[in-house]
Amino acid sequence: ARAGLFDLSDRGIRPRLKALKRREENMSNDAAAGTMMIVFGVVYLAIIVLFIVGYWKIWSKAGFNGAWSLLMLVPLVNLIAFLYLAFADWPIHKRLRNPDTFN
Repeated sequence: ARAGLFDLSDRGIRPRLKALKRREENMSNDAAAGTMMIVFGVVYLAIIVLFIVGYWKIWSKAGFNGAWSLLMLVPLVNLIAFLYLAFADWPIHKRLRNPDTFN
């Protein structure tokens, strides 16, 4: 039999429809993956901001400049800054021991 214009055999329209369906499924999977990446990115940034604000508050309450909290974003430096914060003599303690000084 000769294949005509309306050939619906496996050599005709069916493989093309299957390919289109696969392409649509891949596009929807790509869109879902992209959406998840955006959601995770926003959550990740929110967590980073939360930690920076928290460390800023801790450094400020200890009597240091709050900008020192930005060191917590740098690998290895954050460990050194954390140890310094833990074991250093805090400026707030110095001021509380000498209430006559204005600083």
